[in-house]
Amino acid sequence: FKMEGHIAVPWIEYKYEHDLVGGNLLDLRFDVGPEWMQVRFGQWKADYSRERMDSSGKQQFVERSITNREFTIDRQKGVELTGRLAKGSLADSQYFAGVFTGHGLGVFRSRRVAADAADGSPMWLARYQWNPIGGGVSLSQSDLERKADPRLSLAVATSGNRSSYTRFSSSGGGQMDGFEAGAPGQYSLRQYMTEAAFKQQGFSLQQEFHWKRVRDNVNSTETHMRGSYVQAGYFFNEIYRKIPRQLEFAGRYAFVDPSTGKSNDFIHETGIVANWFFKGHADKLSVDVSRYSLAAVESNLGSRVGVRVQWDATF
Repeated sequence: FKMEGHIAVPWIEYKYEHDLVGGNLLDLRFDVGPEWMQVRFGQWKADYSRERMDSSGKQQFVERSITNREFTIDRQKGVELTGRLAKGSLADSQYFAGVFTGHGLGVFRSRRVAADAADGSPMWLARYQWNPIGGGVSLSQSDLERKADPRLSLAVATSGNRSSYTRFSSSGGGQMDGFEAGAPGQYSLRQYMTEAAFKQQGFSLQQEFHWKRVRDNVNSTETHMRGSYVQAGYFFNEIYRKIPRQLEFAGRYAFVDPSTGKSNDFIHETGIVANWFFKGHADKLSVDVSRYSLAAVESNLGSRVGVRVQWDATF
């Protein structure tokens, strides 16, 4: 269940999202101030990587890439300064600088806040996005607008914190494969990311490259990770009119290197998807096929193929 809008005046905006099945509060955030400098506070998907910030209802594939599990910082509770400068010009830019509890999705209770405060240090985040062409690319996959003019966004981001967790998800804080449940403040994380997105005339492209360092302060070890994905889609009706206008094809390649200090532990993903848009992202049918090499830190399980079919409707 989603609800968003403004309160009394346009410069006080809110967004509320609740998981009716799991019973979890997903988003409750407020943006106060003009577009060039807003204060954002509450709980929301931290403004770090495009793939995670894209709504699940506006994805090209049924699921996000394998890089998302290892490198997303997901939903967090905190406060952030954000804004957009020189909109529509060559210098069109967006900035984000925030401080969060660093413990992921959670409930707003004094007991939980006290527990978070005792675990390590807060999470900090910084992201800069440059939109040099066409006002940039919105947070929505597939080029449904199919505008003739190109749009381009380039971004860099970094984040860090210390807690008992090595990864975050829609379930909150947790551990990556190969890491034990942490004691308070056991793991120090530092992450970096570069990102690009492009759209024009039915063609869409987005790409991210991630680096992550996990320092185990109890066992005095460090793990360095990296990962990337590239994803592109096209409405072939733009060049061959006999293909239905509603049909889009897309492909994706992704990899995760769980430890750069080890060999033969890469995890790969290669996938294709066909989307039929009845009414944009609000009503679409998706069929994707992906092949994964399931080599993990401590085992090699070979390759697997996954097939997913999803009808996604928003009303």
